[in-house]
Amino acid sequence: IVISSKGLRLSPTIPDHWDGYSASVRFGKSHWEIEVTRDKRPSLYVDGIAVPDLSAFVPHGVHKVKLSI
Repeated sequence: IVISSKGLRLSPTIPDHWDGYSASVRFGKSHWEIEVTRDKRPSLYVDGIAVPDLSAFVPHGVHKVKLSI
């Protein structure tokens, strides 16, 4: 998880012996609950909506991110 002036960038990896992990990140006025899991089909959901990336999200409020890699 990389935090910059442009927002959050996710490039997760999972150790072979883990099924996944979660992180809670505060960034400015936003709070991100991030869950990363291993799956055969990569996907990214924010607040229950499938999205290609995080660029369309407003940098405030609470967001739940589910990322499968």
